[in-house]
Amino acid sequence: MTNDNATGVAELMEDDPFRRSYRELTDKEKLAIDAIKAKASELLHLIREAYDDADGQMQPEGTDDAYPGLESVVMAFRRELASAEERLEEAVMWAVKGLTA
Repeated sequence: MTNDNATGVAELMEDDPFRRSYRELTDKEKLAIDAIKAKASELLHLIREAYDDADGQMQPEGTDDAYPGLESVVMAFRRELASAEERLEEAVMWAVKGLTA
């Protein structure tokens, strides 16, 4: 059994891989995109909240010189959370791209 919509999408991507023109999304597709973005926003909030909580614990006030090497640990921590945010953005982008093909 073939899905005519899937066949049409494959043909469109073959003819226009850069999507110079867009197709009209169904209501179901629009709802799915909104749900994906809403869940991603929730996760982003949790990541940023964890970042703020942990950042405050890692750098207590008045301890600049008390822990040698702490700055490199804090920098790695910040880099990892920034990477998590970027990957979340990328995941949403790919999910939306897949739904809108």
